[in-house]
Amino acid sequence: MTIIQDYLSGLRLASRSLKMTTLIYVINLLFALALAIPFYGVITNAAHGSLQVNKLLEGFNYTAFQEFTDSAKVSIGLLFKEGIWLAILYLLLSIFMAGGILKTLDNGAVFKGKEFFANGSKFFFRFLRLTLYFIIIHALVILIIWLPLSIIITTLAKNAESEKALFYAAIAGAVLHLLIIIYLLIVAHYTRFMIITEDTTKVLKKIWTSVKFVSRKFFSTYPLYLLLLANLVLLILVFKFLSGVVGMTTGFTIFIMFLLQQIFIWSRIWLKIWIYGSQLEYYITSPHAPSC
Repeated sequence: MTIIQDYLSGLRLASRSLKMTTLIYVINLLFALALAIPFYGVITNAAHGSLQVNKLLEGFNYTAFQEFTDSAKVSIGLLFKEGIWLAILYLLLSIFMAGGILKTLDNGAVFKGKEFFANGSKFFFRFLRLTLYFIIIHALVILIIWLPLSIIITTLAKNAESEKALFYAAIAGAVLHLLIIIYLLIVAHYTRFMIITEDTTKVLKKIWTSVKFVSRKFFSTYPLYLLLLANLVLLILVFKFLSGVVGMTTGFTIFIMFLLQQIFIWSRIWLKIWIYGSQLEYYITSPHAPSC
């Protein structure tokens, strides 16, 4: 199959996954409420009836922002700690849901709630190990790229006559880092596909198998992922444009923005399923997949 065929195959799988998308959206919404409710309480207590805080609706206002932070330092600190724990919990939940999503797609996007949660539980610890491994790998990548680059930038800062050399060095490092991050994401995705389709617990072995598969199929796996990422970039640009048009200056526009945000979140989840679907379809239909 060609990249475009896999791209469209993922779209078909995502189109059959509307119930699953909505379930994941509801779970995301519940998590958002868990953070939004205490945050609203902090804002209410910090405002104390002050009209200065309302100016933040019109745009950034330093005086209003300073007044808010000064009156809510303790509450914001507690909220920040709560936010860290919620972020960790959300990461764990995302890992859990990944098993349900991928197994559902592997079964032709036939969604059954009971099987979704059962598969999430079945593959949770395998995917958790995979996530921890890739966190370590990414940390090593950061050291390998930015440690020598920081030395180079420091040397250039002492000897360069202009800041252009520093700028170009930083941009080169950022671009290289981004390209490697995308490669690692692709490897992580195909490792998950191998774990799902083979029902294996050998996570480290499958990471290496995935590295070989993605590298050998680099000019298919990488462009396919970039093509799928373009959908997400387009969605973000559309949302940013609509946000600028609507604004948040009145109760009505705030309500409209809330609806737009919910549509954006739902669409982002659906696009994630599309990305998984297209890549999984490529992996399954690849004639060399079983021999990796």
